[in-house]
Amino acid sequence: MDKNILIIGFNSELAQNTIKELKQNNWNIYATSRQVGMMEDKVHEYNLDVTNEMNFIHLKEKFSDLKFDVILNFAGIAIAVDSRRSASSFLDHDRSVYTAAQS
Repeated sequence: MDKNILIIGFNSELAQNTIKELKQNNWNIYATSRQVGMMEDKVHEYNLDVTNEMNFIHLKEKFSDLKFDVILNFAGIAIAVDSRRSASSFLDHDRSVYTAAQS
């Protein structure tokens, strides 16, 4: 049985090494990044900026017929820290990104 994996943020060395291992084990690899066109064969690349809600919506449409056995996130979100903002305001941003991915 074929197994599908979604890798979010495939540019890091850790993600690249993970992809190499998965390719050797015949996984169907769907990888996202802000920069596409860098992967070898057997990897389906998709553009995704995790800070852009519309990117999530478009990706959800593309993947509507797929079921993923595993989802790995190597992408990070950098937020400039402002000591005047409360911790909950940062958490609200993370929740909105997560909610966009879930819906």
